Amino acid sequence: MQQEQKTQESEYQFPYHYIPSFRQGFGQCVSWIWAKQYLSAIEFLLDYAVDLGRNAGTIVDLGCGDGRVTSELARSFPSQKVKGVDYSERAINLAKALSPQVNYECIDIVSDGSNLEADLVTLVEVFEHIPIAQCEEFVRSTARILNKDGVLLLTVPHANNPVSPKHFQHFTSASLLGFFEPYFEVVDMSYIQKSSKFLRLLNLLFDNSYYTLRNQWLNNAFYRFYKKYYFNASEKDCSRIFLALRKRSSE
Repeated sequence: MQQEQKTQESEYQFPYHYIPSFRQGFGQCVSWIWAKQYLSAIEFLLDYAVDLGRNAGTIVDLGCGDGRVTSELARSFPSQKVKGVDYSERAINLAKALSPQVNYECIDIVSDGSNLEADLVTLVEVFEHIPIAQCEEFVRSTARILNKDGVLLLTVPHANNPVSPKHFQHFTSASLLGFFEPYFEVVDMSYIQKSSKFLRLLNLLFDNSYYTLRNQWLNNAFYRFYKKYYFNASEKDCSRIFLALRKRSSE
């Protein structure tokens, strides 16, 4: 296991993805600096997947980690078969403990994913964790999982951000498509989560080492403000890329 993967593995001690909530209004009981960005991306993904999910027999959340995205997919699409998959047994055990009603399975799709099938696959903040030398095989294996005309929804950090210690790389639109276009056709691409010094200042005012804002009205107002003015971005100022891809018929 490489150092970047060890860094990610060490984080499966506390379910930080479960800190913030959005279904009854934005809130977080403890501080997590990326809470608004994470939740807004989940909401965007769920909204985008509405029609795709309803038409899908099986949905796989690939690289599910602690299972937060998988649990939201299962809640949004109760009539579909939703499964969370990760190569990390530790992550899967944590996901099962947090959401025992959801189906999770420990699978390495590159070495042992032959029986896994899906009509819709989500890959949320995962591809940056794949060692660069394994990226092509990982993408090919992801395409193999998808049924005919299957769709992949993914988000990755943009190269505008410094590479995190637990990541192998960040991406531009060109570098990202270089991995996926041999196996997928692009349905949609969006640049999301605008970087801003003013937004960082607001975040510090609401959430810092002295206090975390707990007022529900102010939290909801700030979250709505963020989604309205800072979620949509351009490639020049974005933090992340969203891609919707359809499996090529030849694959």
